[in-house]
Amino acid sequence: MVMGGGKKIVELAVIAEKLALCTPCGGCRQKISEFASAETRIYLCDDVGVQKTVTMAELLPYAFETDVIG
Repeated sequence: MVMGGGKKIVELAVIAEKLALCTPCGGCRQKISEFASAETRIYLCDDVGVQKTVTMAELLPYAFETDVIG
């Protein structure tokens, strides 16, 4: 994505054949969060289609945020 000039993830599908509700691992969640907002929709899919939709905030509720001053 970055090599292609992309800077923001608008939505993302995670697909695993014959494995419903496969979510990204912890390391991937952190990397995705660097390019996505808390409201970014993540579609959890299997070989039939979308099985569940969650937000980035639901996948990584206490993500490190660089733009928060507190």
